[in-house]
Amino acid sequence: MTLTRKTVVISLSIFLALSLVIVLPSFIVAEENSMLEETKVIHAKGIAFTEIDNETIEIPVNLTLYCEATERYRRLTFFKVVDGTVELESETFTIHDGTGLVIHNRHITLLNATGTDPQGQHVTLKLAFRYFWMWGRLYVARSRGVLKVNDTKYLLILRAATKVP
Repeated sequence: MTLTRKTVVISLSIFLALSLVIVLPSFIVAEENSMLEETKVIHAKGIAFTEIDNETIEIPVNLTLYCEATERYRRLTFFKVVDGTVELESETFTIHDGTGLVIHNRHITLLNATGTDPQGQHVTLKLAFRYFWMWGRLYVARSRGVLKVNDTKYLLILRAATKVP
């Protein structure tokens, strides 16, 4: 088979058209979606570890976060943390704001939030979730993170659940 100029041009045109059909959706900036304004609630329970006087202490922890998606891309969703609480035994820390990122093809969620403790001191919360689909609209996740209160750091090991529309 000999390649003529006409067959090369036709083949190249077909290749470019197919490439655009495959690649172009990944360059779309953001989807217009009514789900962007919907609030998601993340409930998580687990254990917090901290070291006091060279002794490791385990403390039960409950976490509730309210999040809203701000931007969606093909494989990424950015969100903001609107409100939330972290309960360590008898202390309740209030989360005021934060940002996060969902990497869909890796099933990972990263979150960085700030808030205050009962005395009004600054609190930082950093979490990394690995989530799994559990049929229907339910997703569950395992999480590791750090809650920093003044000079005390708590290592958080959590299990979470959320429902999506």
